[in-house]
Amino acid sequence: MGDRYFDTYRQFKRLTGTTALTSTRAFYDDGIPVRDLTNVVFQKLDLKMEDAVWPVQIHSGTVHFIRKPGPVDDCDGVISDCDSLILLLQTADCVPVFMADKKGQFRGLIHAGWRGLRQQIIIRSAKLMKEMGIRGADLIIATGPSICRDCYTVGEDVAEYFPNHIRSLDNRMTLDLQGIVRDQLLQSGIPDENILQTNRCTVCHRERYVSYRVNKTHNRLLSILRK
Repeated sequence: MGDRYFDTYRQFKRLTGTTALTSTRAFYDDGIPVRDLTNVVFQKLDLKMEDAVWPVQIHSGTVHFIRKPGPVDDCDGVISDCDSLILLLQTADCVPVFMADKKGQFRGLIHAGWRGLRQQIIIRSAKLMKEMGIRGADLIIATGPSICRDCYTVGEDVAEYFPNHIRSLDNRMTLDLQGIVRDQLLQSGIPDENILQTNRCTVCHRERYVSYRVNKTHNRLLSILRK
């Protein structure tokens, strides 16, 4: 799982040669404010912010192919083949999705909430990878901590978009974000054995993570993908 400060994705690294990390709430427990999180994390990992690229995150289904650092407007995912770039994004209940081919040449980091999944952001991301010449069989996917299907209560306005991923639990309707991600990957031709999903929940494991659903926190988890 990693150490106090980071979740690590060792099997993903073994299969792709790339390094994926998600920060934990330990930085906030140490008194680091959210505005300083990225700089503190990068200092701890001995990384340079001038090499970072990140989607501005507007809960969309848009993913961009990028070869230069900095913020990328109007999207929720970035894909690159530039070895020097460090991909990053922030989440508090949504699913961070790491993508890489088996050679580690192409890397993608996707923010998958219900709005983006409604717009098929995972399918769009896989399609963009394929347009770069990567076969579905050569794509490896890992997901980071998110709100689980038991904790994510939704209303009819959300449930209507995901009839196959809604269930009734204690007189509530709950949504399975990780399940939607998996189905969109399978629909995109990614083999089941290439999908590495976590069962770590931002609500159930609130001692390790942060959750907007729990207390409307402004704190976020930072996910990083680099060569």
